[in-house]
Amino acid sequence: MRKLTLMLAAALSCLIGAVPASALSQNPYIAPADYDVLHLLPPPPAPGSQAERKDVEAVAELRAASSPERVALAEKDATVGLNAFAGTLAPGFDFAKLPDVEAFFGKVGRDAQFATTLGKDCWERPRPFVLDSDIHPPGTMKEGTLARPGDRNTAPHGPGSPCPPLGLVPQYSYSYPSGHSTFGAMTAILLSDMVPEKRTELYARGWQFGESRIVGGVHYPTDVDAGRIDATALVAVMMRSPDFRTDLAAAGAELRASLGLNP
Repeated sequence: MRKLTLMLAAALSCLIGAVPASALSQNPYIAPADYDVLHLLPPPPAPGSQAERKDVEAVAELRAASSPERVALAEKDATVGLNAFAGTLAPGFDFAKLPDVEAFFGKVGRDAQFATTLGKDCWERPRPFVLDSDIHPPGTMKEGTLARPGDRNTAPHGPGSPCPPLGLVPQYSYSYPSGHSTFGAMTAILLSDMVPEKRTELYARGWQFGESRIVGGVHYPTDVDAGRIDATALVAVMMRSPDFRTDLAAAGAELRASLGLNP
């Protein structure tokens, strides 16, 4: 089920139009052959297991402990975009004024989207509200996870694969790993590389962005943890690319200049 992953990538990659294509490397930062997400991530808790029950209970507990303001933030965080981190950098900050930064993150999102897609297609984990009818995501968060008709499962189900046998086509997209958590952690990692002066705050915001998916009842803690692992590994692999490092440096220079920081 690729709806969520494609939505996340589109939210980033649509930013590229503001910058000439020549401003970024035309080579991919990462390719499926570079990164075996299916053997890096552990499988999610088995259906019907005690670990799965604890995961569901953790969702209910966090939701019960969340203030109305925290739930409202979770709804806001359902929309993926760099401006989720704008206030962390400076009051009134606007990424729309930084074409190199937006283009860079757009390419990162497009090039890395395969990993979350494969993970979701492999383990086919149902959302928390599907397993527990007492979990009711606020606002339109539930509708935001609807599966897209016509999606095809591309994970390698069969002998020698870590993926279990194919299940039924679900009404809602799959849960593991969390694409929002991957986005939040990856963005925090890369922005922290650009602006290490804000590292603590950026990481806190990136992790909060992933936690919003639990508060909203659309992901389990293990989904969010897996997204953070995925993000860390993706960045580590991309860092091996000279093109990635060059584009990261250019985006970082633009961001630091806009914040009035030394190069």
